[in-house]
Amino acid sequence: MFSDFCTYFFDIPEFLNVTVKNEFLRPVFGVFIYTASLGGLILADVLTLGYLLSSGMYHRIGKYLINLAQRITISERFPMTNYRQMAVLCEYSDELDECSEIFWNIYGISHEFHNIFQINNLFVFVADLIMIISYVHQSFLVYINTGIILWGNVIFGIIRIIDFLLFIWTIELISQRSRIPNNIDWETLFSDMEPRWDRSVDKFLTQLRLQEFKLDVYGLFSLNNRLCLRVTSIIVAYLTIIIQFKLMGY
Repeated sequence: MFSDFCTYFFDIPEFLNVTVKNEFLRPVFGVFIYTASLGGLILADVLTLGYLLSSGMYHRIGKYLINLAQRITISERFPMTNYRQMAVLCEYSDELDECSEIFWNIYGISHEFHNIFQINNLFVFVADLIMIISYVHQSFLVYINTGIILWGNVIFGIIRIIDFLLFIWTIELISQRSRIPNNIDWETLFSDMEPRWDRSVDKFLTQLRLQEFKLDVYGLFSLNNRLCLRVTSIIVAYLTIIIQFKLMGY
């Protein structure tokens, strides 16, 4: 929210002062940009909260599946009759089928949420990237020409970077937590005693392979940690170009 405050009261006025020179057009652009930005900022917070909720649901179901696997492993250490062992495996099979259904619902809800707000994901990414490059550009040029450090721009630039990293981290967190069931050694849980349990395990493993959680924006780029490296490379390349022009005397 602090980043939103900085954008609303610092980024936009600075943008208007630099880009809109006409005193008549500036209020018109100002009303439009402030209105659009306020909605965008609220949606950015909604996106972050929604992705955090999805990651929390994946975490809960993942931990439950790990606990289920541990209970099965422990139960195999105690001697039981064949009938009792089949009954226990049937109970675990019902639990796994319910977990599979819940896992499928979480996957569907998370992907539907992402599909609805894809354009907003694109907006958040582009807006943060433009603001970060704008701060870097202005601060770097002033420092090269005058030796003065614009601490305001540096601080707000860092806040923007943190906001961007937090957004990417929430999305990466969903991907990581959706893979928690893959940490279970399912092969050791197969049993020749009860075919129903084996079918449940096969069904769930197939579901994990088909429902691998990956997010992208209209196929343009994937939302993951690699995106941070790409943004960093863009900023470094931009600074390199500025230094080269400065050394050439432009």
